Formats: sequence, structure tokens, C-alpha cells
Amino acid sequence: MSSSGHQDIPPTLGSLIANKFLNSVAKQFPSSQLKRGDQKLIRAREIAHENESVISESDQNVIEERIIL
Repeated sequence: MSSSGHQDIPPTLGSLIANKFLNSVAKQFPSSQLKRGDQKLIRAREIAHENESVISESDQNVIEERIIL
């Protein structure tokens, strides 16, 4: 029993599906998309930096230009 004296009710399949659907819809909001986009840009810069010794300078410039756009 929980501290309020009521038994914890296990989630039903319907509530799990509804939760999954709502999370999916929330990811479509512009603020969520911007956040994910920012995270991807940060990761792209990290990858480019980690591999700069094997990427030519001209290719690095192209990568940086595409990251900025």
C-alpha cells in the first residue's frame, strides 16, 4: 500500500498506450523539435571535432557550413 492508504494501481494496457501516444505527440511540438535539433547539432560538432585529423580542411569547412544552416 502507498502512504495514502490506497493500493497502487498497476497501469493498464490502455493507459500505457495512451501514455506512449501522448509522448509521441509531445515530440512533435516545435519546442521539442528545436531541443532535439540542438542536441543533434552538438553531437555533429563533437563528431567532426573527434575526427578532424582524418577530415581535410575543405571537408571540415563544408561540414561546419552544413551544421550552421
